[in-house]
This record gives sequence, C-alpha cells and structure tokens, in this order.
Amino acid sequence: MITAELQRQWLQQHLNQAQNFVPGESPAWLMRAREQASRAINELPLLDRKLEAWRYTSIESLLNQQFKHPPGPAETHDLQTSVSDLQQQDINHHLIADLDAYRLVLVNGRYAPHLSSLQELPAGVTLDSLRSVLSTNPDMLATWFGHTAVHTENVFTALNTALVNDGVFLHIDSMVELDRPIEIIYLAKGDEHSLLMQPRNLFVKPFRQCVDLVLVTVAVVPDLHLRKRLVGEAV
Repeated sequence: MITAELQRQWLQQHLNQAQNFVPGESPAWLMRAREQASRAINELPLLDRKLEAWRYTSIESLLNQQFKHPPGPAETHDLQTSVSDLQQQDINHHLIADLDAYRLVLVNGRYAPHLSSLQELPAGVTLDSLRSVLSTNPDMLATWFGHTAVHTENVFTALNTALVNDGVFLHIDSMVELDRPIEIIYLAKGDEHSLLMQPRNLFVKPFRQCVDLVLVTVAVVPDLHLRKRLVGEAV
C-alpha cells in the first residue's frame, strides 16, 4: 500500500536526483519557477482515492517503479552518441504513412535535428526545442512559461516544472497559415532502466487559428518501461 510518507519520499527522491539541465546560466524567472514548484510539491495535497479527481486512478505502479533520469551535463558525450546512433530508418515504421508534416523529434528528451524536418517552415513560425530557445531567446519563453500549466494546482505539474529540462516551443505569428500539420515525436531509447522524462510543450498561436498537431510517444527498446509526464501549455 502506498502511504502518504512513501509518496513524499518518491517525489523528494526525484527532486534530489535531478540535475539542472538548462544550458548556460538559468534565467532568473526559470529558477524562481523551479523553486516555487519544489515548494508546492511539499504543500499540495497528496494523491488520494478520496479526492474526486483521483477516485478511479491508481498511481501505485508508478510509485513502485524505479526510474532513471535522462542523461545530464556530465554524460553529454554518451547522450550525443545515443541520439546520433538512431537513424531515420530506425524510426520510419513509427511514422504515420504518407503524412506530409513539419516534424520535430526528441530522443530521451533531447532534440534530434538529424531526425527532424523543419527546413521549410514558413516565416513567422518558430518550432524548436525548449532547451534551444532557452539558450537563444529566454525572454520569449518568460512571457508564456507557466501561463496555463499552473504548478500550484497539481502535484505532477509541479514536478514537471521543477524538473523540466526540454520540450517543444511553437510560436506562430498572426496572419500566418500553416500548410501542413506539425508532428512531434518523443522517442525513448535506452537500456533496461525506466526513464522519467519531464518535457514541457509550449504552444503560442493567434486566437481562433487552427493548427493540426500530431504527438507520438515511442519506446524503441523492447520492454523499456516509459513514464513521461508531458505538460503542454496552449496560449
């Protein structure tokens, strides 16, 4: 039986193990969000079947699972090797046949440009990894990050905010029309360890504009147990 104490221990264990994956110096607004989310985890009510939102949902299998975090800065070389070893032919059978789309692929939570297809994006559209935008234009993210995914209301959203290290950023200017869908693929490639990935998808588009999005999660290693808390913000 999962007790309140075990829930707290599981959450704190991952907060303690997590490394700061953000490249360079983390912007102040992100550090504040992380710190606030970490505090919220200890203040929010624990998950209980007595709560209406969790009446029919059990998290025991999740809390009993031993997870490994995606590689951090000290393992950059191993991460790059793991990503580059995966080639287009390795993922073709996971793609939707004959789908003509702008495609962004992340492997173990990291952007894989050689597997992505973004060359023909129209002007006025930014589609990139969250990590990349944090390096090049963090002020753009500051305007929208946490705008709709509020970490003070849900313990898993708080965990995602505290541990987020990558994801997808999509920004569409007004008067811009996309001529094809956007396909976002998360690939888990690893060993016998289960992966705990905490990506954040942030989509910003003009009011009333329709965008076709296809999100796919795939484990490319047999029997790899994947747990991914994917938080998306649409503004």
